[in-house]
Amino acid sequence: MGLHVNEKEEVKSNLASEPIYSMIGKKFPFELFPSIHEKNIIGKPSLINLWFIACPPCLEEIPSLNTLQKEFSTQVKFIAITLDKEEALQKFLKKKPFNFVQVADSRKPLEKIITNFPKNIFLDKDGIIVAVEGNVTLSINDKQEFIFDLSNFREQLKKLL
Repeated sequence: MGLHVNEKEEVKSNLASEPIYSMIGKKFPFELFPSIHEKNIIGKPSLINLWFIACPPCLEEIPSLNTLQKEFSTQVKFIAITLDKEEALQKFLKKKPFNFVQVADSRKPLEKIITNFPKNIFLDKDGIIVAVEGNVTLSINDKQEFIFDLSNFREQLKKLL
């Protein structure tokens, strides 16, 4: 049972109404996240992932995001911002590595810019938001298995290099 056309448009409209989408073309709101120092971001493109531990789609994409981080680690900065507390985050990361620089305790600032998780924000080398994506796309391979398709994320990153 899928969504009808007008329901799909309503979902798109709700997602597009998130404040982060109106920030495309503008500088990332570093002031909301004091532990992210803008001077450490400027100079390289960045991928910022917004997630939390109890979000199944967030958890499902972590291995794929780790793959991207490994591929582009010398050319791109990778940051993950979570609403989870530092203690819970560290406990989680011991079981399931997520190889981005982690910024915890960010519930209030995240609530100002998004309502749905996960989000992936692509910044150019000047800290300007150039794209906002939801989670990594799920595709079906030749063996009819679900796989995460990183091609769109790779394209976004390559355009920023």
